[in-house]
Amino acid sequence: MWRGLRAQNGADMKRMKTSDWAATALVATLAMGSTGCAENDSTIFVQQLQFISRDTECVITDDPSALSDSLGTYDPLCPAGATSAGECFTGPYRGFPLVGNGMVSRGDADLLRAESNSVQLYGIEREVIVPGGGLLTAEIGDDDAAFAAASGFVEVGSPTNPGFGLTEVILLTATEAFTAMQAAGGGDTNVLVRFKLLGETLGGKDVETGIFDYPIEIRNRPGRFLSCSDPLVDLEAEIDDTDIPCLLNQGDGLGVNDPRFDPSQNFCRSQ
Repeated sequence: MWRGLRAQNGADMKRMKTSDWAATALVATLAMGSTGCAENDSTIFVQQLQFISRDTECVITDDPSALSDSLGTYDPLCPAGATSAGECFTGPYRGFPLVGNGMVSRGDADLLRAESNSVQLYGIEREVIVPGGGLLTAEIGDDDAAFAAASGFVEVGSPTNPGFGLTEVILLTATEAFTAMQAAGGGDTNVLVRFKLLGETLGGKDVETGIFDYPIEIRNRPGRFLSCSDPLVDLEAEIDDTDIPCLLNQGDGLGVNDPRFDPSQNFCRSQ
């Protein structure tokens, strides 16, 4: 999963593979109280969401100059005529926020003093907004705000540049996507995911990012449920690594309709 992540302060850039996480990451959405005394003073901030591409072998770095995602695409993989999210074959939409730490260093190498302004991320609060302004989750800041666990570490930077670190979070569940499609009359639709990340400095201070808005376009394509006898599907052909999506149902993976990539092993229609 995590492979030696640390902030980019002149050090080698970190690399992590989404394929490592997809098999092991499990984030439960819980109903919990708000964070109370956290200070939202931009001590930490979300710079962007890192783009995942097969061209980079699904590797993400904490480089702020790397390609970023300004619009997500997500296919909940629901068969035509589905009446509940339980009929959809999908995982959630996963985002990879690049988090900056703008605080100044308080460590003292001469005194072997630990850096107290480095930040450990521990959670995300989010809300999903559908066209027209309706909410699928509790509003951020409410006592019942949607909270989920997160992890990541963001060191301080130099006096003139922030430090950066990565985290992985669930931004949209299949149930939320299905509900949004139903509200839109059963077709494709767009939602806005509004979120903030929560953390604590090594000095014991609660910090949180400002609110970051991220649009996701939901494109359900029942035609992806192909017949196994379809002449376009050769189940005996050798799989090329470049054909395998980083994440099956989001981003560039939307173009894949090979049943061998379906995690439920149930992509093919019965004859």
